[in-house]
Amino acid sequence: DVLEDLHKDYIKVRKNMSLVKKLFVWALLVNITEIMSIYLVYIAFGEWINPGALILAYAVANFAGLVAILPGGVGIYEGMMTAVMTGAGVGKALALSATIVFRVLSMLLGLPIGYYLYSRALSKGSERKRTKKD
Repeated sequence: DVLEDLHKDYIKVRKNMSLVKKLFVWALLVNITEIMSIYLVYIAFGEWINPGALILAYAVANFAGLVAILPGGVGIYEGMMTAVMTGAGVGKALALSATIVFRVLSMLLGLPIGYYLYSRALSKGSERKRTKKD
């Protein structure tokens, strides 16, 4: 059933490549928003950092978090972000503090919104299955 759903979704995407373009635009917006949010956390700590270093640290930390075993890359993301920012000349304490503040804020804001959207998607999915059976 899961593989069948995946295949149906794949066929939909192949038929309408504008969906893929929208996906990439949204992904780009999400990443830009997160990078800007981290930058604002550093500014809130009173530190103006190199945006290029932040972009690199963000990319490295996200990739490391992606391959990590723990959900959301917890611990790995923070360690990599701190290490790269420290390598770019930011103090260890500031790099770790800014990273943790960002992660806590993003989780506190993101989880309730994600839960709502996930619940809504589940209810719509069960409604579709009921209408198909009828």
